Amino acid sequence: MKSKNQIVSYYSDTVSVLDKKIENFHKRINRLSVLRLTAFVAAIACIYLFGTIGLIYGIGSALLLIVLFFYLVLRYIELQEILNYNKNLRQVFHNEVSSLTNDGNIYSDGDNYSAPSHPYTDDLDIFGKASVFHFINRCITKTGNNILAGWLQGFQSRTLILQRQEAVIELKGHIEKTYWFRAYLLPHHQNELNDISHAIKHHFKKLLTFTDSKWLRIYALASPWLLVSLLLLVLFTSLSWKVFIPLLFLNYLINTRYTKNIQTLHELAGRSAKKIQVYAKVLKWLETTKWNSIYLQQLLSKCTINEDKEPGYKQAEKLSKLIELLDYRLNIIVSIVLNLGFLWDIRCAYKIRKWHEHAAGTIVNALEVIGEFEALISLSTLSYNHTDWIFPQLKEGFVFDAKAMGHPLIREEKRVNNDFNFAKEKKVDVITGSNMAGKSTFLRTVGVNMVLAFAGAPVCCKSLNLSPVRLVSYMRIKDSLNESTSTFKAEINRLKMILEKTAAENDSFALIDEMLRGTNSRDKFLGTKAFIEKLLQQNSAAIIATHDLQAARLAQQYPERIRNFHFDIQTEGQEMFFDYKIKDGECKTFNASILLKQIGLEIDQIPVRSQRPDRYEDEHYS
Repeated sequence: MKSKNQIVSYYSDTVSVLDKKIENFHKRINRLSVLRLTAFVAAIACIYLFGTIGLIYGIGSALLLIVLFFYLVLRYIELQEILNYNKNLRQVFHNEVSSLTNDGNIYSDGDNYSAPSHPYTDDLDIFGKASVFHFINRCITKTGNNILAGWLQGFQSRTLILQRQEAVIELKGHIEKTYWFRAYLLPHHQNELNDISHAIKHHFKKLLTFTDSKWLRIYALASPWLLVSLLLLVLFTSLSWKVFIPLLFLNYLINTRYTKNIQTLHELAGRSAKKIQVYAKVLKWLETTKWNSIYLQQLLSKCTINEDKEPGYKQAEKLSKLIELLDYRLNIIVSIVLNLGFLWDIRCAYKIRKWHEHAAGTIVNALEVIGEFEALISLSTLSYNHTDWIFPQLKEGFVFDAKAMGHPLIREEKRVNNDFNFAKEKKVDVITGSNMAGKSTFLRTVGVNMVLAFAGAPVCCKSLNLSPVRLVSYMRIKDSLNESTSTFKAEINRLKMILEKTAAENDSFALIDEMLRGTNSRDKFLGTKAFIEKLLQQNSAAIIATHDLQAARLAQQYPERIRNFHFDIQTEGQEMFFDYKIKDGECKTFNASILLKQIGLEIDQIPVRSQRPDRYEDEHYS
């Protein structure tokens, strides 16, 4: 098993190798540029110099040099494409170095998916800057981003999670090819694949309705033969060249009639032949590789739903070639000749329509498959980069048993891992402790690892057995000026949502951090007590972190239903030390008085007047 340093070293070494390749390609391209210019100048010189000796020699030499010039142009384009690919591949590897060394990630952070009303994503930092999504995302396309975000947002069945795990593990075995896959997609704008797919699905058919005309189809097919026939008659008979005028004029009128349709079609699909070629190339790898996992087999079956059972990449190649033919209209002179003589644009439209009738559904699905593979590759890259992370075991019932569980977003050298497990029966776990002792981080550690596990991703644990649950949380409560909502009202709304969800869904699980902060101490405890009792009444499970020792002492009243845990501090004089380790029982040490003394404030201890958990009492809070 490779260490993190070894993986970073591998990525860094690959970047260095690519740097040398890129430098070499730059030199070769520069030499080709000089040779290309030399060939062009020499061709002109040949016409001038050899023309004085013999025009044939001059033109012949010039033609040879022009052929050489065009060869060098094509070779230049080919090398430029290879150079661009290597630059993209370098960026992919360099990004992995940056991601592992906490220098950032070039892919989307998913901030557009943030939703304060969602049951848990905002509380657990799933989307946005320095989020879970940003940490794992390797998707360029909008489809890929949407799919990955969906996996992190919703409930997944145990069967689906296991199938996705299997797919991610299999893709990890093809990790080198996934870098190639990502490098080809990298330069494309997030919406390009979606725009092409949307155009094929919703606009092509409407724009091609004019091809329903039978007479137009017959004439479009006959037009080239009419032109050739007239040309032969003019060449081998006494027929005048003027005979072409009616044919060309008729073709002009037909082209003018349908110019708007063709123009709109070209705007939607035109100039995208290269992009579709890229999609065809990555689809070819996906469809020609033998995959063993059920998930990948079912996913790729979407690419061959056309009548001819041709794979999606071949349909993409056909569309790319058709668009290249339509692109001829971009050259004005070529467009005039082809359209007046052969009704070129209309003939292309008929070919695209035929393709659309047979393959539109296939190519739309195939483009969506690319996006889902991006999401799967994101998870497989996460697994490859963090070899000490494991894939959790999915169990039936209500299970959570973690060993050495840490927060994925905390750097390894600073991360503190904890063991934790749920009781066999659903209970409410109350965690008390000082400020900064680790309560909130622990709740997020549990939540984030659950979210990763349910997405089919590896988790930051030595081992984890768990069952799928519907996660809901209460951590970051914000007021809203726009909605005239105070913090306390926002808290009440959130608690109401949690109670409704946990009552309606038996497989719900709640993470709650310091509820009812926006009210006084007495109402806070009474509200907390009532909320816990409601959860117990519903037989709902939860972890509740609080400073309030009264909440911890509810375990005396409900010993079979409530468990107590705590995070504590160690002190030496006025210095505090945190070990961030969860321990059994309620907390006995707090840090507020120490911190206040450090700024010159002395705190009098208020004695506890009652040990009855159902009666409100003043307490020394931290």
